[in-house]
Amino acid sequence: MVKLIGPLSRLSPRTILVAGDFMLDSYTIGKVRRISPEAPVPVVHVTGQRKLPGGAGNVVLNLLALKASVKALGRVGADEAGRSIIELMKEQGVKAECLFEEPSFLTPVKNRIIADGQQITRVDYEEITPLSNGIEAKVAANLDSLFENVEMVALSDYGKGFLTGSLLRLLIDEAKKRGVTSIADPKGSDFSRYRGVDIIKPNLSEAYAAAGLPLGAPLELAAERILEITGARILLLTRSQDGISIFTNDGKRHDYPVAAREVKDVTGAGDTVLAVVAMALASGLEIHEAAALANVGASCAIEQFGCAQVSVGQLAKRLSLLDPLSKIFDEEHMFIIKEALSDKTPGFLSVSAREGLSTKVFHKIAEMAKKHCDGLVVGVSDHDGSDEFVHLIASLREVAFVVLDEKNLEVLKKELVPAV
Repeated sequence: MVKLIGPLSRLSPRTILVAGDFMLDSYTIGKVRRISPEAPVPVVHVTGQRKLPGGAGNVVLNLLALKASVKALGRVGADEAGRSIIELMKEQGVKAECLFEEPSFLTPVKNRIIADGQQITRVDYEEITPLSNGIEAKVAANLDSLFENVEMVALSDYGKGFLTGSLLRLLIDEAKKRGVTSIADPKGSDFSRYRGVDIIKPNLSEAYAAAGLPLGAPLELAAERILEITGARILLLTRSQDGISIFTNDGKRHDYPVAAREVKDVTGAGDTVLAVVAMALASGLEIHEAAALANVGASCAIEQFGCAQVSVGQLAKRLSLLDPLSKIFDEEHMFIIKEALSDKTPGFLSVSAREGLSTKVFHKIAEMAKKHCDGLVVGVSDHDGSDEFVHLIASLREVAFVVLDEKNLEVLKKELVPAV
C-alpha cells in the first residue's frame, strides 16, 4: 500500500469553520460565431449560465467534496448575488446562519465569459468595504455557537474587507483558547494581522512581499521572517507549478513537487489546498501527510476548468496514476474505491494468484479494460501473502484498482452495479 493511501483512508467527517470573503462565481458559457461590427471583439452567443459560491465559498465546496461538515462565517450584501450564495450554501447543507447580510455591502461577483471552452474575459462587480461594527459585534455574540463542535478553523482572506484585523484577532484567539488549530490563507503584505495563527498559507509572491524581499531571494530567509512576523508554527507555501513547500519554526523544510499532467486553469487551486490541509489536520493527520495530499489535490484541480472541487475518489484515482502500488486495496480501505467509482460503470474481473499471469489472463484483462472505459477492478484470489503477483497486476495500465480477496470484489460489485 503506497504511503498516501493510508493517510487518505484516515480522512473522516469533521466539522470545520470557514471564515472569510464569500463571493459569487458566475460563468457565462457560449460560442463565438463572428466578430462584432462595432469593435474588433468576438460576439459570444450565450448557451448557458452557471453560478457557484466563490472565494471562501469555494473552500466550503471543496470541504463538502471531502465529506466535511461546514460552518460558514462571512457577509453578503442585500442583493441578488448575496441571496444566491446563501441559497447555494443551504442547498449543500452548510450551516449558513452566520453569513450575515450587510445592506451597504455589494456582494462580490466574478463573471467569467467562456467561449468554446476558453475563458476570454472576466467581469468583476465589487467594492472593498470594511466590515461594519454591527456585523463584528454579531460575530462576537455568536462565538459559542460558531465554535461548537468545530475541529478546525480555516480563514480564507480575499481582501474584500470581512476579515478585519480585530476580527482576525477575535477568531484566532478564540480558536487558541479552545485548542482548535487554525490555518489562514492570507491577502496583502501585512502578515502581522494573522499573528497567532497556527499555519499560514501564502503563495510565492505573497510570501516575498510579506517578508519584504525581492522575488528570487532565498526561500528560507522569507520563511524565517514570515514565521517570526506571524508567530505561526508552520508556513505552507504554494508555489504554482513547483508544488508546495513547508517550513516549520524549528528551521526544517520539506518540498512536495506537483504532479499535474496538464495545466488547464489554476483558478481556485489554493482553495483546494486550504480545504485538503484543513480536512487532513482535523482528521488527525500529520502536516507532512496533509501537505502531500493537498499537493495531489492541487494537481487534480489545475487540470479542470474553473474553480474545481476535489473529492476523496479523485484523490484515490490520482494516487493510482502516480504509483501502481496505490491501486491495491484491502477490505479496510474499500470505501475509497467506492468513492472513486461511485459515478462510473466499471468492469470486474477475478484472477488467481496461484495460476499466475498467463497469456490468457493478460488478454482477458486487456479485453475487459477496452470494454469498460470507466475502469477495471481486478480481484486477486488465492493470495498467499506474497506481493509479487499483486504488484504485477497493479503495474498493468489496463487495471484501475486491485482488490485483495475475491470476496471483497463481489461485495464491491454488488454495491456499485445497482447504482449505475
